[in-house]
Amino acid sequence: MGFEIKKHLNIILLAGLLITFFYGVYYSYQCYISQKQNEKSVDMESEHSYKDCMGSYSEERMNLITTLTDEKRAYMEEQVSMETNPENNNEFLVFQKYQYLYSKADVCRQVTEYREQVVKNAGRLKKSRDTYYARVNKKIEKMYSSNVELVIHDGSRLEDIAGIFTVAETVDFVNIVLLVIVSCSMFLIEHRKGTFTLVYSSYRGRGHTYAGKLAVAMGFAVLLSLLQTVSMVLLSFTYGDMSEWMDAVQNLELFIYSPYHLNLVELVIVITALRALGYLVLICIFTVISICFQKNIIPLAINTFIGIGGFGLCYYFSGSYVTSLGTLIQQGGFYSYVRMYSPFVLIGDGIGYLKKYEPLNILNYPVSVLSVTVLVNILLAVIIAAAGYPLYIRRFRRRGV
Repeated sequence: MGFEIKKHLNIILLAGLLITFFYGVYYSYQCYISQKQNEKSVDMESEHSYKDCMGSYSEERMNLITTLTDEKRAYMEEQVSMETNPENNNEFLVFQKYQYLYSKADVCRQVTEYREQVVKNAGRLKKSRDTYYARVNKKIEKMYSSNVELVIHDGSRLEDIAGIFTVAETVDFVNIVLLVIVSCSMFLIEHRKGTFTLVYSSYRGRGHTYAGKLAVAMGFAVLLSLLQTVSMVLLSFTYGDMSEWMDAVQNLELFIYSPYHLNLVELVIVITALRALGYLVLICIFTVISICFQKNIIPLAINTFIGIGGFGLCYYFSGSYVTSLGTLIQQGGFYSYVRMYSPFVLIGDGIGYLKKYEPLNILNYPVSVLSVTVLVNILLAVIIAAAGYPLYIRRFRRRGV
């Protein structure tokens, strides 16, 4: 019986890991296919001015792109106005290429204008008599005064990867289920195999066993986050210029208001670390609940309810929805609250913390929501893991002897 349970558990875990990997590869493959289709759609070698449009952002380059885009639009409209399917016309495809560069340049322009305005306002407001607001604006001025390297090119790696991280809810859902299964099986297998009495008979054995099992569970949580990231960026190495990995995130419309000076490599590392932290907190919660029971069904049900229910609620409240009566439900106070304390938002929307600067008044000093969230979740993981130790060696486990 025990062998059958173990065999089926291993099959479930393997299937879950494969689902995580292939879902990530699927998202990456969609970006790969889109990129390859764009590359084959039109030959730009004959467009001598096209290369001049790419490089570091400047007003001169912005004006050049605007002029060329307008020229291509006018020429295209003259040539294909009578065609049934103008999107198949070569001039239309060339125009799209220039229009794409214009959209990239326009993002750079918005970033430049926004940062200049923020620095100007912060310089004025940092003289406020209110100590907190003076400190906030002094910090904002410092963050936004730093130069950001804005570049214009026809690559899409940054957009692709950032986009993938915003639509990975299915992978997160599967990973939470895997964390529930692992946490329940590791601490309940002692009762199924009848080895609990042996473990409990040694005081040092109890503590070492708990620490070892928790370390393995936490290692599995980190592994899931790494596996998810690797699968999502895997195919992005097969197209585009590798220099795109050094592009600042502000080159993407999603990060126009971001004060954080991160390139694509650093963005991927930060998002992976935030997700891993969320997984670590959940695995600690799941293991402590599993310690309190001797049967699979109860902790499995409780952990599933906490994991899937919590993730589902955060996902629901993270957006704006319209009810059947036409009433708009915006992101409310509930979501703003859980963003500071919940591991689920780190898992499902880690990229959201990097889009803008969100200060909190902590003892009259500005502290970012991201810093508070990370600190709270680290403390939560430590406290829960520490609380599980006496439960394992003294209270509930004594009943198994």
